[in-house]
Amino acid sequence: MNKKSSSNRIIFVDFNGVISYKNFWYTLEKNDKTAYDNINQTLFVSNFELVKSWMLGKNTSQEICEYLSLKLSLDYDYIYNSLVESCKKIDLSINIKNALQRLKELYKIILVTDNMDCFSDFIVKYNSDYFQIFDDIFNSSENGYFKNEVYFKFIEKYNTKINLSYLIDDSIKNCEIFNNLWWKAFNVKWETEVLQVLKWI
Repeated sequence: MNKKSSSNRIIFVDFNGVISYKNFWYTLEKNDKTAYDNINQTLFVSNFELVKSWMLGKNTSQEICEYLSLKLSLDYDYIYNSLVESCKKIDLSINIKNALQRLKELYKIILVTDNMDCFSDFIVKYNSDYFQIFDDIFNSSENGYFKNEVYFKFIEKYNTKINLSYLIDDSIKNCEIFNNLWWKAFNVKWETEVLQVLKWI
């Protein structure tokens, strides 16, 4: 990651809902809406415990696609390749990247995400130029625990204090947890709100 920032202050940035707004398998939404809806219902609505297991690295993307293939009677390669394609081509806000770049001299920029192995394997790998903006990236599936447990590890790593840090996240719960540590969490959705927060910071 980029290590040019000279400050020990931190901006923690969430991924989905903050710098990216499309879902996994979004490439199916136009081409195969039935499959897209069935995947979302079967996995993210009806079996969120399996989703959490995936986010903690207890299941791989291949295993999830095998599960969906059996449950939905869909071809495994079709499901898996659609997931990979959606990850490689995920939307990433250039406007937010540029705004973060302007803050690099003042803050460490750390991406914190409760996410799956496909985030690291495909989203970050195939969009590496974009992710150079971040001094560190925390992905829950690589570590076996969720991001709300990691803030103080980065505080210690960069020899700073929690009251010199901000969190930008689309989850009310995550912001409430951070606010219990310190009050500078911003619950936002969509690019315009994120840009307003970064301008204020």
